[in-house]
Amino acid sequence: MADARGLQLIVGSTGIEPTPYVGGNSPRTALGNGIYTSTEYPPEAPISPHNEMSYADHWPTRLYFCCQAPAAQGGETLLADGRALVTHPRLEEVVDCMQRKGIRYLRTMHSGSGPGTSWQQTFETADQETVAGLLRDSGAAATWLPGGALRIVECRPAFIHDSNSGRQVWFNQAEQWHHSALPVEIRNALLDEFGEDGLPHNAAYGDGEPIPERHLDAIRHVLEAVSVAHSWRHGDVLVVDNVTTLHGRAPYRGQRRVLVAMTDQVARG
Repeated sequence: MADARGLQLIVGSTGIEPTPYVGGNSPRTALGNGIYTSTEYPPEAPISPHNEMSYADHWPTRLYFCCQAPAAQGGETLLADGRALVTHPRLEEVVDCMQRKGIRYLRTMHSGSGPGTSWQQTFETADQETVAGLLRDSGAAATWLPGGALRIVECRPAFIHDSNSGRQVWFNQAEQWHHSALPVEIRNALLDEFGEDGLPHNAAYGDGEPIPERHLDAIRHVLEAVSVAHSWRHGDVLVVDNVTTLHGRAPYRGQRRVLVAMTDQVARG
């Protein structure tokens, strides 16, 4: 069952169809029938825990992961409880700012050549009018740039209400999107060439103010402290509640391949 067809059968047994990853920012390969590879990011770089598509006007509430090939070393999936982040004493100042201001997500996508994914890959279409309509409906601000690139600005709340527990939960990717999360050499090269407004993605507070370094450091410290590492074996399946649980990936060596299906999409109320 450790392949795209097997994962499709597992998800199908629940009576729910996977939702497409249209508009998502992570580089991944579509394998058909709503099955994708997990984020294709350099193996030596960690992926910090985050809620999938928390920057969008819609998101999946369930993530089905399946291990096709475990890494030779490392590559664990990192899991963190978003309810614990909201109440963590070290994040009191961060939570207050996020509650008042929200998060401003900025993306700049090329039209075929450049860093990150193109807008055609991101929206799975080459039609500008279709993309413009999707962004207009989502409440995002879109600007077409010279050369065919697309810049998107989305302001979203940093937390959402979990209907099952009745609690407010962490639901944002501010730390992960911020340019300081990039390896130093890559960050400096991108900033030199494109500036902050031209980065593939970046984040600020919703009022446009930069997120202070101390806030980013606090988030990263707490994420490291509360995250639990899930080790993979061939054929393992892991179901993640995307509302209450953040997921990430540890660095690894070898040929790691994990597939994902996203289901139970909801929209902001």
